[in-house]
Amino acid sequence: MRMAPARLEAPDRADLSLDGRTLWFSFTDYGRFDGVDFVTDRADHLDIGPLFDDGIPLPSTRVYLGANEIHPEHAPFGVARHEG
Repeated sequence: MRMAPARLEAPDRADLSLDGRTLWFSFTDYGRFDGVDFVTDRADHLDIGPLFDDGIPLPSTRVYLGANEIHPEHAPFGVARHEG
């Protein structure tokens, strides 16, 4: 996996494990955009979560995916590769 932090400010963090298989992030929200763009390298499946906000599980309605900001049905969630 490869990742690039997007508009992070202090004390936001985004770290990738040495083996490139796990991405950790922690964002402090000051009303601005915080994010991470990432690309998997030939992964069949990607697991996302659990996600927390101040120790409280984050509902899927507060998870935004892609340019269209789609919400997953639930969090945590998985994404399977689809060749189309």
